[in-house]
Amino acid sequence: MPVRARGARASAALLAPLTLVGCGGPVELGAPPELPRADAAACADLLAALPDTLGDLERRDVEPAAARGAAWGDPAVVLTCGVGVPEGFDAFSPCEEADGVGWYAAPVAAYEDPTADVVLTTVTAEPRLRLEVPGSQRPPAGYLSRLAPLVREHLRATGPCV
Repeated sequence: MPVRARGARASAALLAPLTLVGCGGPVELGAPPELPRADAAACADLLAALPDTLGDLERRDVEPAAARGAAWGDPAVVLTCGVGVPEGFDAFSPCEEADGVGWYAAPVAAYEDPTADVVLTTVTAEPRLRLEVPGSQRPPAGYLSRLAPLVREHLRATGPCV
């Protein structure tokens, strides 16, 4: 699984072993934001193609059913489609590339505390995806590699990590 980092803060903290846990009830997601028709269609196609398992985590139901997202495991790893530019992201931000898809994670959470929750957002594909990974479900590298082919197939490429 090729993972390339841009920026001086890359760390092996993102590559620690996965944790296996049981699943609870539906995961509550927010109401989906309004998206242009093409973006909404791309999100729908991607969500329909998502796997029943992500790593060792079983897929869970989400509420509302119309939410543009999916969840796996407990505590849940949550994927949301059609999100905005992540707070703190700019042209000089680190970009983690996993199998051809670039993701941004706020450096403090991603690199300085390997037990912290981490939120990753696609920065080389649109509509953007946000992947929320609880600290107990880290590292996200395996999830990113599993999602990469689906991202490349269903979303628009906007360029490489630079």
